[in-house]
Amino acid sequence: MKRMAWAAAVLIAAGCEPTRTSRNEPVLAKADDLFLQEKYAQAAGHYEMFLADNPDDERRAELRVRAGKCHLAANSPDRALAAFDRALASPPPPAVKTDALFRKGIAHRMLGDFGKARDALRAVGSAPAAERDRAGI
Repeated sequence: MKRMAWAAAVLIAAGCEPTRTSRNEPVLAKADDLFLQEKYAQAAGHYEMFLADNPDDERRAELRVRAGKCHLAANSPDRALAAFDRALASPPPPAVKTDALFRKGIAHRMLGDFGKARDALRAVGSAPAAERDRAGI
């Protein structure tokens, strides 16, 4: 116990912060595994469970987009839109934003809202090519 306090004091004195770890990393690993098994509804639930336990996780925007992708694959575009909107409110890194907008366009298309689908996809089209490449679009 004394060593941990000493190590923390040394890190603080050196201008470093101890690395903060997220809780329930196994839940996140399970979500990824379920996604690969194409059990999308279950994967989305695990991503959302992880995010509920780790609301300040640095990956929150990316994980919300993953949950949204799962909802899309599980044919729940309304739930996907909610996940993408939460991801876009984070604010996300540029490539994650581009991916969320692209998937949002798909969800609007699935719901028959062609105007919103067009607007989202136009926003993706105006993103720099490097962002679209990083997003895999």
